[in-house]
Amino acid sequence: MSIQTNQAVEYNLAPNGDFVIGNYQQKKTFSSFLSGIAGPHGIPLWVFYVNRGQGIASFGLGDKDHAMMEFEPANKAYQNVPTKGFRTLIKTLKTPQPALYEPFRRVQAGVDTKMIISLSTLTIEEVASSLGLKTRIQYFILPEEPFGALVRKVSIRNLNKTPQTLEVLDGMPIVIPSGLSNQALKETSQTVSAWARVYGLAEKTAFYRTAASIADSTEVETAETGNFFFSFRSSEEGNELLMPLVEPELIFAEDTSLDQPLGFLRQELSTFAGFQITANRFPCAMGAVQKELAPDEELTICSVFGFLPQIHLLPAVRDRVLAPGYLEKRQAKAAALHDYYADHCLTVCNDPRFTYYTRQTYLDNFLRGGFSLNLGGTGKKTPYYVFSRKHGDLERDYNYFKLAPTFYSHGNGNFRDVLQNRRCDNFFNAHLKVTNIKTFACLLQPDGFNPLIIKGTKYLLTDQAAKELALRQVAAADRARLEELLSKPFSPGAIANLITAEGIKLSTPLPDFLGLLIEKAHTWTEADFGEGYWIDHWTYLLDLIQTYLALYPEELTQLLSTDQTYTFYDSGVKILPRSKKYVLTGDGPRQTAALSVDPAKTEMIEARADFPHAVRAGKGHGEIYRTNLLGILFT
Repeated sequence: MSIQTNQAVEYNLAPNGDFVIGNYQQKKTFSSFLSGIAGPHGIPLWVFYVNRGQGIASFGLGDKDHAMMEFEPANKAYQNVPTKGFRTLIKTLKTPQPALYEPFRRVQAGVDTKMIISLSTLTIEEVASSLGLKTRIQYFILPEEPFGALVRKVSIRNLNKTPQTLEVLDGMPIVIPSGLSNQALKETSQTVSAWARVYGLAEKTAFYRTAASIADSTEVETAETGNFFFSFRSSEEGNELLMPLVEPELIFAEDTSLDQPLGFLRQELSTFAGFQITANRFPCAMGAVQKELAPDEELTICSVFGFLPQIHLLPAVRDRVLAPGYLEKRQAKAAALHDYYADHCLTVCNDPRFTYYTRQTYLDNFLRGGFSLNLGGTGKKTPYYVFSRKHGDLERDYNYFKLAPTFYSHGNGNFRDVLQNRRCDNFFNAHLKVTNIKTFACLLQPDGFNPLIIKGTKYLLTDQAAKELALRQVAAADRARLEELLSKPFSPGAIANLITAEGIKLSTPLPDFLGLLIEKAHTWTEADFGEGYWIDHWTYLLDLIQTYLALYPEELTQLLSTDQTYTFYDSGVKILPRSKKYVLTGDGPRQTAALSVDPAKTEMIEARADFPHAVRAGKGHGEIYRTNLLGILFT
């Protein structure tokens, strides 16, 4: 058998800017991710993919502890994706013996594949000329919805000049129920499988969660949140909901390696209506359909995989998605959102490659540093960063990333990654002014160090008149519910989620209401020591200041000395003096224990109700100490 080698150069840029990789499974391995952009009023998912199998290697909500497809490092993902990732099993109903074909599973002669990467969508295609079949699969994150979901569209076209009858089984061979942590999956997978449950099959949906909390404790908590799945056959005549197949033994029978679908080969599953085991084992998420395809006819199966806080919400989500044209509109919306944000750095050049390069680079940058939205009405605009995320890709498996499952979502990030990717933001958003300078300068400590982890921004309405002004925009019957949340530190995403989930009525658009809140509120940046102090942060801060002064040179005095609202960051972690951190070893002097955690200082900081990490006078018990930027830089 002759198979094309890695030496073939099959990387190209399509006229529309898509990046195309021919025969991608034969190329050097790489890993990447979908952007996680679901829009300001959407719930993002984290979705990683590799150039093996059907692409998607893992996905979930929030962090690694809320996976629907288990997070695995890159080296394991390359090995496992063809078997444990998405699968498409096609049974050609020939006589006397049906034949099984599984696109994208194995590299083989006479089969051409390609991967198409766009800003919002991952597409893979395979053409099996000998079988007369073309398979195309698209993935995108559902935008602008109050639930997070990954959409998968599978299209199979008959390239023959004669009809073909196919039975197609498509989906995930293993699903992680909500409630199982990454550590539990890695260390006690056999044990925690006993908690796995599937509900909702009577509604032709599947809701995956644990029976209860899995913690080894005296109190057992109920489990409500769940991962969900449903699939349907899409056609011009309408959408036909498919019965979820959730018992792996139905499909693979005794082949526990999940290699060969022996059960599918032995029986038709497109009409299966029998009993399924829905407890005490890891389930699957697959749907089956049988169809005779005329020449050039196409079969399309759409699947939605996502997360919901309660099962009673699932029927409404299912019906919404099943509406004619819904997914097509959502896919177009996802593309439009990505184009909108990337076009903030639109560069028109004689060579279109440079144009697409700048858009992609800008997207990459704000996925690290965040995209600055301007919230508020026709008056003052207040910047707020969304979409940022830590580089928790499969090759950086040591990073514990977070992508907040809220409206106006953002994630955690390292100080250096966020700061270095915001250095040019003043060129793109005139409303930012000194926002970023103040954010990062106020993270410097009196000893010159700074925390590593940037968690996000918190707001607090301390002025009663400002709080009453905001609540006047809320319907009288709803004010009590919102007032409680506004009495504590809050984030715009949490406020937006509450307003949407509980149907709170506003007299002003939601973005304008949020803009009013954060304009009137005091603010601080949530941060954490993380893995340690780094030496290059100072360089990026100076870059930020120089960029600002390049645009606003007349603001030099105001920036450096007049503004007396800067604060120092207070931390319970300190650097020891040289006399304590250097030791003599057999190989000479070494620095082995440079850090010290002060328990009393840490406890004092944690006890503060607001602005917990702002340095106080009076040995930490007095008023917040405020100074100007020069005071911060030269301390």
